Amino acid sequence: MNIEERAAYLTRQWSRFPNPCEEHWCATPESIRRIEDELKITLPSNLIALSQLSPNYTVWFASIGENYEATEHIIAINKRLISTTPETHALPANLVVINQGYDEDYDCLIVGDVAARVMYINLETGDSVADAPVESSPNFDDYLNRL
Repeated sequence: MNIEERAAYLTRQWSRFPNPCEEHWCATPESIRRIEDELKITLPSNLIALSQLSPNYTVWFASIGENYEATEHIIAINKRLISTTPETHALPANLVVINQGYDEDYDCLIVGDVAARVMYINLETGDSVADAPVESSPNFDDYLNRL
């Protein structure tokens, strides 16, 4: 399935859920530059395309548009998770969260990983130490096709 077909499918699937962003904040050249500079990652091209093709991509993914101050934005989510709270462990420094993280379950990219492997980590404080991240997909396209 190409990205246009996948985006249409996911848009239909996600339409059953409330969208945390009131507006469609798709990626722009400026937002991509800022995100990549601040988080030290390269956004997968199909995540950028999905943000432009699916008006409700933020039902699942962190926003990658220019709504930088929104709690659903990728920069805000990652800043919030770099420190420990009573409810969560700190996000490891080499991971960048790309989804909304319902139930403290996060899908992440690895800083500097050109393969764009997607890692899963749970930061809930049920245990004294956070679970180690595990690979959930060998690359972003595989991850996207599993949604």
